[in-house]
Amino acid sequence: MRRWIGVLLGVFILSACSTRFVYNWLDWLIPWELDDYVSLSRAQERQLDEMIEQALAWHKANELPRYVQHIEALQSDVAEPLQAAQIQGHFDRSNGHWDRLFEHLIPALIPFIQSFSDAQIDEALANMAKDEAELREEYAELTLEQRIAKSNKSMEQSIRKKIGRLSKQQKAIIHDYNHNRHSTLALWLSYRDVWFERFSLALYQRSDGAALERELRLLMVEPDQLKSAQYLTLIEQNRRQLSQGFAAIHQSMSSKQQRRLNKELGKLRADFIYLAQP
Repeated sequence: MRRWIGVLLGVFILSACSTRFVYNWLDWLIPWELDDYVSLSRAQERQLDEMIEQALAWHKANELPRYVQHIEALQSDVAEPLQAAQIQGHFDRSNGHWDRLFEHLIPALIPFIQSFSDAQIDEALANMAKDEAELREEYAELTLEQRIAKSNKSMEQSIRKKIGRLSKQQKAIIHDYNHNRHSTLALWLSYRDVWFERFSLALYQRSDGAALERELRLLMVEPDQLKSAQYLTLIEQNRRQLSQGFAAIHQSMSSKQQRRLNKELGKLRADFIYLAQP
């Protein structure tokens, strides 16, 4: 469930492909993603199409202007050396974009989920469990050193798309972060077990609309309540370290990298303005 909704949310951080292209194809991409998990009836397909159409109209009118404002605030902040507190503020603001969309979608998701048969619920959960097993197998095959190397590569690629070729100093900052951050793999997997169990129970008890709404809000908007105190503490510590690392990278950027970052942010702002047009 979170995966296909995430397709819609992911438009905020798209960089490898055209934001405009993907956004304009979401009404096709979301059903295509969901089809990997559950077979819908014709009536459910129409219901999903209507839900997506309404959600996109709301998102276009209400959320894209917020994205423009956020990009403009980020453009202003990166004009000067960024501080870790500023970066954490942008993390929080980005999380707010996700939460508002989930809050908006929940009322429409309830009748959609309630239209599912037990067989459809079984099918969806079986496919989700298969994905989860594959994810766990992937991580189980990696040593700690391999996981660090994978994180280094992923972060380097992501940042390089925004600012261009990285210096040795910037790569070292990334490597130091991934080497020194707290390992939360076991706690993360434990949280995913709890999340999936609560989600499964909510689907099987979907006839109670009020209870389903409470569970969806917990799972989608307030999932931190399902995480252990230890996990939350380590997440926050890693978050502070990441903000410090990003601040250090920004402060080390060359004028060429700064121009590249400004250009990328400008392109993203222009895309959101274009998409927000009536």
